[in-house]
Amino acid sequence: MALWCGLLALCGWFHRGRGRHALFGLGCFTVNLLPVLGFLNMYFLKLSRVSDHFDYLPLTAIVAMGAAGLCLLPGTVRLRLAGGALVLSLSLLTAQRARVFATEEGLWRDTLAKNPAAWIAHANLGWVLADQHKYDEAITHLNASLQSNPANAQAHCNLGRVLSLQGRFTDAEGQFGMALKLKPNDAGIRRSYASALAEEGKKEAAVRELREALRLQPEAGTRVQLARLLYETGQFRDAAAKYRQALAAQPDRVEGLSNLAWMLAACPDPAVRNGPEAVRLAERACRLTEFKQAQVVSVLAAAYAEAGRFTDAVAASEKAVELATAAGDARFAAMNRRLLGLYRAGRPFHEPAPSGVRPNPE
Repeated sequence: MALWCGLLALCGWFHRGRGRHALFGLGCFTVNLLPVLGFLNMYFLKLSRVSDHFDYLPLTAIVAMGAAGLCLLPGTVRLRLAGGALVLSLSLLTAQRARVFATEEGLWRDTLAKNPAAWIAHANLGWVLADQHKYDEAITHLNASLQSNPANAQAHCNLGRVLSLQGRFTDAEGQFGMALKLKPNDAGIRRSYASALAEEGKKEAAVRELREALRLQPEAGTRVQLARLLYETGQFRDAAAKYRQALAAQPDRVEGLSNLAWMLAACPDPAVRNGPEAVRLAERACRLTEFKQAQVVSVLAAAYAEAGRFTDAVAASEKAVELATAAGDARFAAMNRRLLGLYRAGRPFHEPAPSGVRPNPE
């Protein structure tokens, strides 16, 4: 800092001619750096005290000064050679540095190589590794993040998600508890906790968490997640209502269209089933996916069968078998062949009631 101030003072001393131009260029560079030098409050400083990408904008002034300096070189040939060498050098450096940004994992590993205590890099790398099913390494990085910043609620949440994927539900619940203690009004954390509880088999507790998440942040994705759980716990009418609310907010949400259509076609409760509405929803989902997703086409077949359109149901079910086979999903293809037998016999498919749930009689 002292050296830089001295350089500015020197340029100010030679304020006439070229010294004035240099002072202007260095002044522009300095002013553009001010927001990240620590003199001004900036949210990023909570995450890291350094970040080289904040140099990019101020460097335009230095580049302009360099270009102006090249113009002072005598002779056109020398100027072209110097300019070409500069462009080539910068291009090579750019290509070398760009490799770091090619993948998210590469970016965070490069960050940690330069700053092993970067807690946000540990947290982000941990979740990237979790997506790759490298759970042990992910847990190592998430724990390292929490050692540096125990108040990072999202890291506690991510650690809980990874532990639940490993089946370590007791440890996972402890991490989710810490995350919610730090951020009790975070709907995203509650959604993640609900997913873990559902995997553990605690579906009623998961429903409670999702209802609270929905209260904190009404969002279509949360309604769909809650509707799935309500259906699995036999709360069919409430599930249908949640799907309809989600579709009212996002009419083209394929997941909501397909799930509600399936419920209206195959629900154990006859009071919930509605063949014509199921067909309308399933046809819309198929149009949005261009009739290329086996699961969505299979829902359409079930909807046709519930509506009594068995010829259409057979055709859609055969299409679902074809799509599943082409995708290499032998299990789903086999399931649709069994459904195809029902439709050919003129019978719709109705799911059995979940354990402990007694549907209304036909």
